[in-house]
Amino acid sequence: MRCKVLVLIVCLLGVPGISAASQASHRAAAEKLLQVTHMQQTLDMAMQRMLAVQVQSQPQLQPYKQVMLDFLRKYMGFKSIKDDLVALYVRNFSEKELDDIVAFYETPSGQKAVSKLPVLMSEGAQLGVRRVQAHLDELRAMIRAEQARQQSAAPAQPAQPAGH
Repeated sequence: MRCKVLVLIVCLLGVPGISAASQASHRAAAEKLLQVTHMQQTLDMAMQRMLAVQVQSQPQLQPYKQVMLDFLRKYMGFKSIKDDLVALYVRNFSEKELDDIVAFYETPSGQKAVSKLPVLMSEGAQLGVRRVQAHLDELRAMIRAEQARQQSAAPAQPAQPAGH
């Protein structure tokens, strides 16, 4: 019980030795990472691509494309989620790790990685879709076999009396 109380006090008061200035510099390192990785532009492009895929698969959404984009920008746009992203990076990386990651992304190779990553992810997703589509018959056969196995393993249901 004493240990739980101590943990609660530490959580409420903050970790001793971590000053507000240290927390601010940790957050600043996370913000710098968002800047050097062009997160604002990346999120905007991702939203536009995601919406384009939705409209392509459901053409009846075309008249509402701008409304949907405005909605996505409002709730998923960089300004809307920046603080959450900073907190996410602060929770998962030390300030030193963030500084090291920023140092890489500030190099020509890091900037090339930033510019190529969205394309690579898109092409990788397309590759996955093509591979799955090429083997859909196998998946369908596997599903049918599993359905048959489940039906044969299911206990017989008692007949319901008429009128129920």
